[in-house]
Amino acid sequence: MDKLRTLAYISLIYGGFLLIAYLVIAYSAFWRNEFIDLSPAPQQRVFNASAFTNNFTHNGSMPFPSPNGREGIRTNEPLSAVLSLPALAILLTGIFLLANGITLLNHIRIKDRKETRHFVVSSLLTEDEKAVYDYLVSQRGEATQKQVASSLGLSPVKAFRVIHRLEGKKVLRTHPFGMTKKVKLEEAA
Repeated sequence: MDKLRTLAYISLIYGGFLLIAYLVIAYSAFWRNEFIDLSPAPQQRVFNASAFTNNFTHNGSMPFPSPNGREGIRTNEPLSAVLSLPALAILLTGIFLLANGITLLNHIRIKDRKETRHFVVSSLLTEDEKAVYDYLVSQRGEATQKQVASSLGLSPVKAFRVIHRLEGKKVLRTHPFGMTKKVKLEEAA
């Protein structure tokens, strides 16, 4: 179980690192191009940096310096960097590893909860009740009253009494099943 827990934590850390790496790629791609022109037509643009710089260069004046050192802004460059195959591979691998780590930790948590419940319940029961409880756990939480009595060597009356006490302690529940009763643990262990 410790190896599985270690694998889950490694998966979470590595997946988180890959997602942060993708965010750095996206941030640097968009930061280089200060703003992205998302308007559909050039006449609807509020500010067209490439036209502004081209006007200055054709008039013989100094070109308008852009903060990133380039003249003009190419609008498809950030998206091509963010949507490139290596960047998407980093993103998808990070998401997969995070999901894997979360799933493994959830599985470990459920298994630990069942083991703890089994320990606590079995430590608070009498010997006959513990034998019935352990038998039901080995049968995946479900059996008939007749199967319990015959497997544990109990008389039908004693099996009924033990099962009735366990039902009163809310460890299991019963319902009619033909000429006998079906016995089921409250939470299958």
